Amino acid sequence: MAGALGVAALAAVMVSGRAGGGIVLGGDRPVELVVPAGYAGEALPLVLSLHGYGVAPEAHDATLGLSPRVDARRFFLLTPAGTPEAGAGPAFWNATDACCDFAASGVDDVAYLTGLVEEAAQHVNLDRARVYVVGLSNGAFMAHRLACDAGERFAGIAAIGGVAPLDPEACPAASPVSVLQVHGTEDAIVRYAGGDLRAVARSARVHAHPGAEESALRWALRGGCAATPRVGPRLDLDANVPGPETRPASFPGCAEGVSVVLWRLEGSRHVPAFGPALADQLLDVLFEGSR
Repeated sequence: MAGALGVAALAAVMVSGRAGGGIVLGGDRPVELVVPAGYAGEALPLVLSLHGYGVAPEAHDATLGLSPRVDARRFFLLTPAGTPEAGAGPAFWNATDACCDFAASGVDDVAYLTGLVEEAAQHVNLDRARVYVVGLSNGAFMAHRLACDAGERFAGIAAIGGVAPLDPEACPAASPVSVLQVHGTEDAIVRYAGGDLRAVARSARVHAHPGAEESALRWALRGGCAATPRVGPRLDLDANVPGPETRPASFPGCAEGVSVVLWRLEGSRHVPAFGPALADQLLDVLFEGSR
């Protein structure tokens, strides 16, 4: 059997039939590896789900609804926690210059998160070609950082309310990555058209960031896609905005296995009121776009 699934780990999963079988990764930053019920050693994709600034992983998961989809969609899930700011403050990811290592700790979250992927592969049969990141807010900035710094390890990212580094040269990855960029036009924190997070950071130094459309376009060009996207039928994702507020736009002509899509949520704020269908919609774009 491919992969590095140990007999003891498989036995634990088979006995529990649920949620990781007690498989805890991450050393002094522990996180449970959630495994589909009845897992019998087949190669499955992995999703890293990354919370926003100061948001507990459990609350983050409740917002996106990924863990309830693990069994039906057959994937492994990790929902780790960032580092508490100054030891006791809000948990954050050290993603880009804009967000969100506001105390300049220098913690290496790229190493931590890629290390979790490697550690997971020691316990379960991980489909290495189908490893994904889903991030919200600060977690979305971190998803972009992972795609930039370790793009060869990830098939795709979904970034909700967070964008790429301001300087394109800060994103040196040679590997194209599938990207789903999700952003509300009325986001007053991470502005759709680009802006500065100084007020949020409580800092005088610049925390500038590009807009959602520029971020998506950069990934489209990196992936060999056309520069002009095609707009599809509208989606109804945000319960706080009447009617189908989301305009999906996909960039055609990408390299094989690459998909770049922008969901423009017209009238939506930083954290939309997502419904229960969101998880499946995100997974559909990620899983199908990277085949």
